[in-house]
Amino acid sequence: MLLRPSAYLALPLFSIPLLSGCSGLGQGSGFKELSLTAETFSKIDTYYIDSPNYEKLRLGALSGLSKALPAGSFNVTESQNRIMIRYSTGENPDAEKIFTSPVDKGRALSDVSDAYRLARQLSPSIDPPRLERAMLKSAVVSLDPDADFLEPEENVWSVSMGGGIGVEIAIREGKIVVVRPLDDSPARTAGIRPGDRIESIDDVPVEGRSLVEVVRMLRGPRGSSVRLRIGRDSWPEIRSMTLQRAVVRNQSVSFRFLQSGIGVISIRSFDSTTARDLDQALNEAEARRSPGLILDLRQNSGGTLNGAVAVAGRFLDPGHLVVYTVGRARTESRRYLTEGGKPPTKILLVIIVDRSTQAGAEVLAATMQEEKRAIIVGSRTFGHSIIHGLFSLSDGSAIKLIVARWFTASGQSVDGKGLEPNVEVKREPVDYFAIGDIERDTYLQRAVETLGN
Repeated sequence: MLLRPSAYLALPLFSIPLLSGCSGLGQGSGFKELSLTAETFSKIDTYYIDSPNYEKLRLGALSGLSKALPAGSFNVTESQNRIMIRYSTGENPDAEKIFTSPVDKGRALSDVSDAYRLARQLSPSIDPPRLERAMLKSAVVSLDPDADFLEPEENVWSVSMGGGIGVEIAIREGKIVVVRPLDDSPARTAGIRPGDRIESIDDVPVEGRSLVEVVRMLRGPRGSSVRLRIGRDSWPEIRSMTLQRAVVRNQSVSFRFLQSGIGVISIRSFDSTTARDLDQALNEAEARRSPGLILDLRQNSGGTLNGAVAVAGRFLDPGHLVVYTVGRARTESRRYLTEGGKPPTKILLVIIVDRSTQAGAEVLAATMQEEKRAIIVGSRTFGHSIIHGLFSLSDGSAIKLIVARWFTASGQSVDGKGLEPNVEVKREPVDYFAIGDIERDTYLQRAVETLGN
């Protein structure tokens, strides 16, 4: 399973196995010059969760060409089911080219190829591969806010962020939003909170940029400074703050025991080691004869689906259906069952959730709730039930697409509505520095009370 980037992009979801190679149109299809474009369109046509809107893809590609060329030399406008390119040549300063609708994949590729050749003629000095990738990036992003095209140097998902500020981010309603600041990070020290909006980085606006672009802007040499403009709903105006980049480590699992002996386990994300890290906490809880466990899934934005299923297996018998996925591609419709091994723990379990609980964390909470293995305490979760796939392309670049939606064993979906807890805690302004403090954390207090009852 592919992990979500340790660069803390927080693709707020899961990833699936990396697929490579080109299926679909090849060089014999008349698009030899744009083989990467044909390869990309073929991946989208095969794996994207919905039937692709090729009119949007075509417009996105042409807009990408316009941005890559000198300003004013290649102007793209859309009106009345047609796209017009206005450009100038030595013979005709007011030349134009028109593309009409409807559009299927073949027509879209043909139109994009024509526009690309025109762009090459207008700016022959531009590097062709760079021009094609700029075109594809704009095309892929046009599908939906979660889609992305990664340059070859960006398609490295296992590399640490290095010098950064330690935040997980996501795109919500076109805005770059903080999912959570990591513990012991410059972002947390500066007071950045989940839900904060990053408006600009070093005075460069970030709205409309991809997550990969924003993460690249946040990176820098360790010890260097980065200036952010941050928006928060409770603030009357946007505030500026300067942070010093540092190397930040993301710890998936942490645990401690209250004076009562109750174990409090926090899981911040799911990856290939989360379940093994959890075993240490479970072993200590059993050795202490703990009266119960509280699993805190707040500020958990997901990770890998396999990681979430493996954690469920620590509480459910082997062979239990945890979740299934449905995709347009047959290969993306799968069933995920718990595996055998050590017998699952029978310790009483309460799970804490809130609005920042997403994706894999919602899978785990919903499954435990359905099986009556845990009582869910908190407020309604985020409601994110889509799965991403990362597909490598022949030149080393990659595209990220939504490839499936997940459902619990009973067919429940949380998409857009979230998971309703068994015991609701009134939502109120949260002091994020109070999370885990039994004296100030009302969610934790209610969880302890519920476990005692």
